[in-house]
Amino acid sequence: FPVTIVRAESRAVAVFANMQYLGMPVRLEEAKRLLIEQQSIVDEQLVIFNEIYPNVQYTSQPQVLEALRAKFPDLTIENTAKETLVTIDCPGVKALLKAKKAEAQVKSCQTILDYSFDGAIHALYNQISPSATGRSTSKADVSGKMNGKRSKITIGLQAQNINKKIKDIFGFEEEDDMILGVYDGSAMHQRIATQFSKDPQLVAGYLEDKDLHSLLASQIAKVLGEGKQWTYDYVKTKRKEDSDEGKRANLYRDLAKKVFYSSLNGSGAGKILTSLHQMGFAKATFEEASQIYKAFYQLYEVLVAFIKSNHKAACETKYYFDFPDDRFRSMKMHERAYGKIRSLTGRIQYLEFEKGKHGDQVSYTKATGNLWQLAEGDMLKMWMADVQDKFWETTEWGANIINMVHDEIVLSCKKEYALEVSTFVVDKMVEIWSKWVNIIPVVPNDVLENPSGGMVYLWSQGK
Repeated sequence: FPVTIVRAESRAVAVFANMQYLGMPVRLEEAKRLLIEQQSIVDEQLVIFNEIYPNVQYTSQPQVLEALRAKFPDLTIENTAKETLVTIDCPGVKALLKAKKAEAQVKSCQTILDYSFDGAIHALYNQISPSATGRSTSKADVSGKMNGKRSKITIGLQAQNINKKIKDIFGFEEEDDMILGVYDGSAMHQRIATQFSKDPQLVAGYLEDKDLHSLLASQIAKVLGEGKQWTYDYVKTKRKEDSDEGKRANLYRDLAKKVFYSSLNGSGAGKILTSLHQMGFAKATFEEASQIYKAFYQLYEVLVAFIKSNHKAACETKYYFDFPDDRFRSMKMHERAYGKIRSLTGRIQYLEFEKGKHGDQVSYTKATGNLWQLAEGDMLKMWMADVQDKFWETTEWGANIINMVHDEIVLSCKKEYALEVSTFVVDKMVEIWSKWVNIIPVVPNDVLENPSGGMVYLWSQGK
């Protein structure tokens, strides 16, 4: 690895240790209030479910499946996953979905209350994720039992889509002396892909300050039958309106964001169909998902060509490693073949060849998604290390990085120094990103114009 990458990994150790020690501050009364609220929703919805499906245990997949298949013999129902249940138009099923969603909130609230004994939740950080992309994962999985139950709370990468209500639990009250800072990498994932691929459509989008997700949203709306008027300008304008069409435009934009990132990471139409169902497009078909997938490919032809070229290069040469340890040799690790990818920052990853419908090859999804994530992880660690070093040097700020989520860092500091802290954090972000991303702006204009915009009381208030 380049020296800069090794140094970043070394310096990041202290930051992760500090985050784990300090933890995320918890608003205990909010956790208690939300628990009671969500438990009442569970109880109410299960009354509805039990009236329609008496003697069916809602937590038993076999019993629920049997009941649904009996009631809807013309439907193919293979499981009780959310994406399956949302396609079934039935009050009992809708009640079951609401009950499960609220029940998950109840469990999260109870776990937070169980483990925030000192007013914070302390994540256990893994500096490099299991997929070895260089990005971290974090969770607090406390062994043993508390209050007679085994429970865990996950905060960090796995909770990047954590419900806003749960996020409300973390932070400070307005009368407190401390405040949170929530700053992400400004869509660095796609900015790295833009720099690497030089896709003209992406480059133009950034230089002209376009909303790339609204651009794709207009294509998705047409695929789903909204008509010709759903242009980029129409979506962008409607998103600002407090109307039914405004809500629809925002829904398409949210869907476009999911489609963009899943396609950028090498996923196909199947993943898009799942997103469609999860977001309420219950009648969406695989054919429509395929058309949406093609729309992404047509918008970003050069990016797609770059992705395919990178995958082909990873499959062209097979690398073998002779592990002297008997345990590895007994697993025949030395007989396994690996392909190589190299990130924008120079980090190298070897991916094992896998058997698939196209023969032995490196996973297309891993070779694609990991390519951006390797560089993203490196830049994040350099940013975090420089920021935390400054925090330790400037003790009057009372500042620390206290959590990391995907490409987002959460910090805390004394409220009176919020402007100084936020300005430094954003300036450092620009400095680090600019070392590798230089053909487009490395952060949006609004971030530079208002660095303190990321300073909030609650985690949920972060952009």
